[in-house]
Amino acid sequence: MKNCSPIFIFGTERSGSNLLRVILDSHSSIAVPHPTGFITDFFKVEGLYGDLDQDRNFKQLVKDMVTHVNLHNNPWPVKLDPRKIYSSCQDRSGLAIFEQIYSLNATVQNKRRWGCKNLRLFCYFQRVVDFFPNAQFIYLIRDPRDVALSYKKVSYWNRNIMSSAQAWSRDQRTGIQLIESYPSQVFFIKYEDLIRTPREVIKKNCDFLGESFEPTMLDYYKNQEARKSSVASQAWQNIGSPIIRDNTQKYKKELTPLEIEIIEKITYKEMVHFGYLLDYYKPRFNDFQAYSFPISHKVFIYFNHVKCYLKSMRGNLIRLDEYLRRRKKTLVLSLIFLRCLLNRLRMMF
Repeated sequence: MKNCSPIFIFGTERSGSNLLRVILDSHSSIAVPHPTGFITDFFKVEGLYGDLDQDRNFKQLVKDMVTHVNLHNNPWPVKLDPRKIYSSCQDRSGLAIFEQIYSLNATVQNKRRWGCKNLRLFCYFQRVVDFFPNAQFIYLIRDPRDVALSYKKVSYWNRNIMSSAQAWSRDQRTGIQLIESYPSQVFFIKYEDLIRTPREVIKKNCDFLGESFEPTMLDYYKNQEARKSSVASQAWQNIGSPIIRDNTQKYKKELTPLEIEIIEKITYKEMVHFGYLLDYYKPRFNDFQAYSFPISHKVFIYFNHVKCYLKSMRGNLIRLDEYLRRRKKTLVLSLIFLRCLLNRLRMMF
């Protein structure tokens, strides 16, 4: 029997997850659409909808999640009907709606199974695996110094090297626990291996998923989904071209020694665990040292933060259309959550 289990891609931002997504989406049996953020945006406020066994509440949640997809800044190939999603749900929960939306998208594309890229899955992994006990997870990791450099190159992203390193360290600590807890369900990929030997890595990935490898997967950049995504945002422009095999260790030329040392000081434990070599920082026995910096470093970090903020403001002005598309999603979500909160308050009083 063919495998129909859902597939989840997770990892830290700027780690090549969109590349992996469009490669898998190029498989004849797998549909991995542009991420919606359902898990991040809706699951944490699902309780605001009240008792989902009541038709009115559940229908409203379905309507809001469908609206979220239909207004996506990178449109899906399917126009969703809330009534059809509502009638298809076997369970009264956000995850049941999520499943039906992704399943319908795969069906429209004549594909057997669906995948979801959500980089905040670290926070909701247990809830997802409880609902999808047969799900398969692909955990992607990249050198934190190249991750920080990638953030710097995206003009609208307001994240400095310290916040980037802290997020990377936090994510990988959770990732290590998930690999140990679910060894048969989590497949681990290093970005550096993916771009250096893509055929071998994707073949192993397909073996893990129980799918046959298709050579056309490496021609992902010729597909409409990849081309559409590559022009939608500065952050995704590389997926419109073949894999850049030397897109690694660029931090050595484009970050300063001080920037590299700060990143290594925060992330060294996880870096060593995953086999990344340290260039500047020499680990100490006292764990507290990993987050203590001399005044000169703190001043540098502060001005680096200010510089990143100004860069993001400038980038948003330059690419105003992209900024407005992203703000549109934020505005719609804010209005949805405000309405839910007011409804809950009205019920309480």
